[in-house]
Amino acid sequence: MQRYGILLLTIAAGIMGFACWRSRAQTDAEPHGRTVHPHALGFNTTTHRLYAVDQDADRVLVLDKDGTQSSIPVGKRPNAIAIDPGIDRIYVVNAGSGNVSVIDGGSDRVVATVPTDTRPYAIGIDTSLHRAYVTNTFSNKVTVIDGATNQSQQLPVGSKDFVETNTHRHRAFFISYEDPALTMLDSDKKIHREDLGLSHPWGLAVDAQRGIVYVTEIGKDTLVAYHEGNSKTDTVSTGSMPDAVAIDGATNRIYVANYAADSVTVVDGATMKPVATIPVGTHPQAITVDGTRHIILVANTHSNSVTVIDRSNRVVATLPGGTNPYAVAVDSDTGNAYVANYGSHPVTKLDLTSIH
Repeated sequence: MQRYGILLLTIAAGIMGFACWRSRAQTDAEPHGRTVHPHALGFNTTTHRLYAVDQDADRVLVLDKDGTQSSIPVGKRPNAIAIDPGIDRIYVVNAGSGNVSVIDGGSDRVVATVPTDTRPYAIGIDTSLHRAYVTNTFSNKVTVIDGATNQSQQLPVGSKDFVETNTHRHRAFFISYEDPALTMLDSDKKIHREDLGLSHPWGLAVDAQRGIVYVTEIGKDTLVAYHEGNSKTDTVSTGSMPDAVAIDGATNRIYVANYAADSVTVVDGATMKPVATIPVGTHPQAITVDGTRHIILVANTHSNSVTVIDRSNRVVATLPGGTNPYAVAVDSDTGNAYVANYGSHPVTKLDLTSIH
């Protein structure tokens, strides 16, 4: 249930709107509300182009680093984006069409449309295998797409809300709000379940270098660290309703956005202890790290702002984030950041070059 991407029937429903939707998923008719996702935008690191969903217009917006904007028609209600820069492909999950649009990054045209199962929601990419994993919320199947051929396969992984990959170990990890287990899919497509006793897992991030998977639990206000090498776990206390997690691999710091506490918990990955609690805006719903300058960006959905935190855990800026920001991405090379908005316009651009 990880909701910086949530089903918002109204903005006021906030983070819990998605929880209600997921609990009805197996019995009720498919809802017609908007789905939003923390991967609603992403960078092609090769071309420095930003791709962002525009659900109202059934298109993807493209922003070049010089500010040039264009758009690409895709399927209905595009929800999430993943990019494989090695083959210059952009994958767009179309929740309303039940498929994935594959965009060629050179021509910015749709070159394939790959069917999924019912109500595709989240996507992850193994950029070394050139393989995409798409969760289908109203199905027990995960769609696996081969980037070389655009051929797909449906695997019985379960109805999942989020997916992240470890490109070093060639594993995909899945969580679901209603499932106490962390589910893993190996490169040979074998499925494993590790029952960690998770209580409403919501946020998911992978430290591929260290082989650690981080999961937030809103049911216990904790961060769980699962060590792939020995299957051990560490549990760290956070603020109320931790809903998003990001990693600075160079500093080995983990940042957890606490939706109900309006704060970020900073965790030392070496000791698995919290080292700071930083006040941010109202209902933070997404978090990302600029790994070059070690700046942390937090999208505060209900205060229409982005909090900028430096490596010493100081708030160095609070920037206008557009109306209801729910996803954030940063281009470390250019110093630009982009925020996906639920409100009047899909994307807000932020200039971070003056922030040190």
